[in-house]
Amino acid sequence: MSLLQAPDNVEQLHPSDVLRWAFDTYGVEHVAVTSSFEDAVLAHLAVSADPAADIVLLDTQYLFAETWWLAEQMQERFDINLRVVTPRPEIRRDNLWQTDVEACCAVRKVEPLNRALEGKRAWVTGVRRADGPTRANTPVVSYDINRNLVKINPLAAWTDDDVSLYARINDLPVNPLTERGYPPPWDFVYTDSSADLPILREAKAAFLIDPRARCRARISSALGRELEVLPWRST
Repeated sequence: MSLLQAPDNVEQLHPSDVLRWAFDTYGVEHVAVTSSFEDAVLAHLAVSADPAADIVLLDTQYLFAETWWLAEQMQERFDINLRVVTPRPEIRRDNLWQTDVEACCAVRKVEPLNRALEGKRAWVTGVRRADGPTRANTPVVSYDINRNLVKINPLAAWTDDDVSLYARINDLPVNPLTERGYPPPWDFVYTDSSADLPILREAKAAFLIDPRARCRARISSALGRELEVLPWRST
């Protein structure tokens, strides 16, 4: 039986149907759902499709306190099966992100993600085509040859309005940073509530195209102003 078994109409399915198909096809215990908790939508869709869904949060050591709050709210209200994956014990918070972004991501994102996906047959993400030009052609289902598993993006076709509407209909908690006008909270990155939305989207697009745009100078340049530094929660 082929590992990639997507139905012919998968691109037209509602995200909840995509998730039910994924859990039924690969077994809920063999599917990891990674969420950054910029919003609560993916986690809610997953737990609604199967209460046993494995919801993974990568603790990069630089997550905003508001991100932790949202994850904890989802645990309390919907009893999600939250699995927090941390960097290896020897990794400590440092200034590596200022000098070597790739090395910082390797130890805080890539390696923990690889551990989170061990033994899994499929990986669900919240990637959407609306995120930026590098994601404009994101498929709902694809095969990740490097990790030898199926990658599923149930929200690929959803717009920002779709996400907001789903959250309102289901009375989901909102990330406080969003309520205060900040763009989606990138981890250990600088953000600014006073920038116009089109400018923020341009900055986020630059961030996705070039990982070095994580540094303050590059994003400041994209926004045309110095950025406010938001605190992160100490873990």
